[in-house]
Amino acid sequence: MSATSLSVPAVLNAATARAFSAALDRAAEGSARVLLLRGDAGVFCRGLDFASLGSGAEDATAGTAEFVACLRSLRLAATPTVAVVEGVALGGGVGLAAACDLVIASNGATFGLPEVLFGLMPAAVMPFLLERMSAQKARLLSLTGRSITADEARELGLVDVVAEPERLERTVNGWVRDLQRARPDAAAGVKRWAADAAALPWPEALDRGAELTAAALRDPELTARVRRFVTGEALPWETE
Repeated sequence: MSATSLSVPAVLNAATARAFSAALDRAAEGSARVLLLRGDAGVFCRGLDFASLGSGAEDATAGTAEFVACLRSLRLAATPTVAVVEGVALGGGVGLAAACDLVIASNGATFGLPEVLFGLMPAAVMPFLLERMSAQKARLLSLTGRSITADEARELGLVDVVAEPERLERTVNGWVRDLQRARPDAAAGVKRWAADAAALPWPEALDRGAELTAAALRDPELTARVRRFVTGEALPWETE
């Protein structure tokens, strides 16, 4: 598989978030066609490192800034990103998963946004929650602070695929095979355009989409790949 696995920090503070953001950027600049995010020992990520809060407001601000950089890197990465969630995902950990293109969870995984229990809001992760679920569901999940199962998270849209533990790796491998068939330039284009189109009124997005399609079809290499496909020759992903 042409995939790179990255270890998600168990807790997020300025140091761990900075290191993870740097690892994300390095991996995105490499040759991998898919980036896999995985936790360790039954914990995907517990979110904010509460032990670091005693260091003062300056450290808390730095930690938040580094965490937001991680979210931005995930959302803007040209390479498809997959969160493989086993065990606990809380707060910022839920945000890291939600920012990925695909979330695959073991059926024993749990997801929770406990920020309100401490007087906080899941403010930084909210934009990514709203890409995956309705505003009402995101609000309710945030207000209760309770954890939900992987199946419940799938019903909300937070998780895309749930697998039994013994089938998790096979499930991940199958999705990686599908994702890596996309040409890197096309995958990057899809991710950019999905973000841009969501911010536009639909008539404007439709017109811009037509322009992008017409421009792509003027590429002789692309039309040659399409021609080989329709005439029964090698599939595009088999010719690289």
